[in-house]
Amino acid sequence: MPASVPLPAAAAEARPDLRPLRRGLWACLAALVLTLVAMFSTGLLPEDGFGALLREPAGKLGLLVVLLLVARGGSLRERFRLRPVSGRALGIAAACGALSLPISQALAALTMLPLAMLGARFDPGPTYAALQHPLGLLWGVALVLFGVAVEELFFRGYLLSRFEALGRSFAVVASAILFATAHINWLMFPWGLVLGGYTALLTLRSNSVVPALLAHGAGNTVGIVLGAFPSLHMALSRALTVPGEATPWVLSGSLLILTLSALALAWLLRAFGRAVPAAPAPQPGTPPPATGPVLAGALLRSAALWSYAALLIALNLSFGVGNEREGRARIDAVVANRTRTLTVVMEAFCDPQNVNAVLRTCEAFGIQELHVIEGPMKPYDRNKKISQNADKWLDVRRWSSTTECLAHL
Repeated sequence: MPASVPLPAAAAEARPDLRPLRRGLWACLAALVLTLVAMFSTGLLPEDGFGALLREPAGKLGLLVVLLLVARGGSLRERFRLRPVSGRALGIAAACGALSLPISQALAALTMLPLAMLGARFDPGPTYAALQHPLGLLWGVALVLFGVAVEELFFRGYLLSRFEALGRSFAVVASAILFATAHINWLMFPWGLVLGGYTALLTLRSNSVVPALLAHGAGNTVGIVLGAFPSLHMALSRALTVPGEATPWVLSGSLLILTLSALALAWLLRAFGRAVPAAPAPQPGTPPPATGPVLAGALLRSAALWSYAALLIALNLSFGVGNEREGRARIDAVVANRTRTLTVVMEAFCDPQNVNAVLRTCEAFGIQELHVIEGPMKPYDRNKKISQNADKWLDVRRWSSTTECLAHL
């Protein structure tokens, strides 16, 4: 048999180096585990006190620990792309970040309202509770400065740089997906994907993580300012998460806002590309980007990726079960506090839709039972748009005569 012929040196050099992919995935898994440890440790504190204040910054400690481990050796400026850029480029990056508010709110409406129409319920979340604390402003500043810095240095400074050797398209998509899933909230996944995608593009086009830091910080600052106004925050949250008569308009408006914001973001990214120098050409001897089949095979064989996915699925399932139990307990507590010693009787109503309006009032004041005496010409007609589905939680008794109703009472 003929002896095996060794591959030429050029062919050996043409093989893509998959080590950055493996190291990046293991770093993400380690960061996720450490983040969960930090977040669960603060979960023992009251939700409306320092627990809400510390939850988000503590979650970034896992990323910080991993950053300190991977930053050993070499220049921090080169390892994390801490290179200066022009003031014009930074201004465009800040404008990109400001667009994250309309994009995130539109995505929230398009995601949450359909789920709410199927029966899901949402609350303002720990961000709102933390901002109402006396130290809420300090928490907001800490989140903007500390949280943004740690996330951008990890996902765009470290992870994106490692994945770039496998192809820029893969680097943008992979880093954005990992950034979105690291928030451990599937409702935030679309927003995280958009933010992670355009900050990755800013980093690659400028060869610096500074524009991404500014864009992410501007987006978080706008969100913190919005959350500092309770009435505005609650009105917006209700419009985006509670179905009502205006729901079709909210969905249509959200789709329009999302389209216009996407066009504006694309224009800003193009302007940003003209404001920064062209990306340097790859140096001679650099391994070529990996092809799709090679990347797919490497991902399928990655124990870190499978562990990361399994941990995320387990967390979201456990959160879903916990939220369902908490929701049922809250419903039971509300029903137990309702009264039947006071009841409401409606008769001879001119507009049957007034009954649906009274249903909302009874539900708000904890009156469990409502009696409707229907006339022959004006029967009660259920209208969920007016009642806001309040009749689902009340006992509505319908009578054909006053005598029957009084006999029952």
